[in-house]
Parts: sequence; structure tokens; C-alpha cells
Amino acid sequence: MKDVDHGFAAFELHPGEYHYNPFATVHGGILSTLLDTTMTAAVLTTLPQNITCSTVEIKVNFIKPVSVESKLIRCEARIIHIGRKLATVEGRIKGGNDDLYAHGVSTCLIFKVG
Repeated sequence: MKDVDHGFAAFELHPGEYHYNPFATVHGGILSTLLDTTMTAAVLTTLPQNITCSTVEIKVNFIKPVSVESKLIRCEARIIHIGRKLATVEGRIKGGNDDLYAHGVSTCLIFKVG
């Protein structure tokens, strides 16, 4: 995790060839995982102790391929809505030149643990 605040989280990734799919670009599953992790973390920043969340739905749009030439990419997520049982959150993956590589929206189920 790179940055965190109430309703906000950011993670960064240095793409490597070991993230590649057979087409020599970062696999969409890696980008989806980065979005899911960052969006879930943004929701967690708003929840009290003993309350957590889990992704129930995620939608990802891949805009531009990511490769090692993309250098450092950053995923930022912000809360759209927090309810008693569900939260919605959006995330964006951008490069250092502010190019948009992917974006997504997630719905998280909020529940008590312990």
C-alpha cells in the first residue's frame, strides 16, 4: 500500500515480464487483482473494528496495455457509497504520464467478524 486515507487507498506496481500473458503485456488478471485489492482497501478505511468487507462484484475496463515500458503504475480507489450492508467503490490504474490503463467499479458486502 502506498497511500491511505478515509475512503481512499493507493497501491503501486512495477510491471515485470513475469506479469505477462502470452501476448507480452501484463495479464488482465494482475490488473484486476490490483484494482480489487485497492478498491477493497478503500472500503476498509471507512469501517470500524470488527467490521470487514468482501467483493461481491467487480467490473473492469482495460483501456491500454501495460508492459515493462509502462514503468511504475499506480492504482487509486475512492468510495462512491457506503451503506449498512453494501459499499460501492471506483478505481483507476494510471501511469506516471497520467495515461489511463484500466478502471473499475466494485460492490463490497459489509459484515461483522468475530
